[in-house]
Amino acid sequence: MYAKKTKVKGPEQHKRHPFEIGWIVNEQGGTGRYDKEKKRLNQMIIRFFTFLIGFGLSVAGGVTLILELNLIIIGHSFLEYFAYISKTPELYLFVSGVAVVWVSVYWPRL
Repeated sequence: MYAKKTKVKGPEQHKRHPFEIGWIVNEQGGTGRYDKEKKRLNQMIIRFFTFLIGFGLSVAGGVTLILELNLIIIGHSFLEYFAYISKTPELYLFVSGVAVVWVSVYWPRL
């Protein structure tokens, strides 16, 4: 199923089989620029999807936290609101989502 990593010399070096996928095949020869670009692209895709996951978590938690601000309107104080919010899982969703977004944006490149 996966292509074997073999060294091929001569003009057949750059030929590909019709069903080989670029990130599975080991490109031999050259300066290694293709591998660096491929690695950078894979890192960017992973960062993008972790950003989307974090954004979804923070939206799911943040919308509920905003909706629960109605507790203040019906007569509860801010301290009662924060005491109630600290016991709900939506706060943890929001905080974990913000943390995942922060990591996906500011984590240094490897």
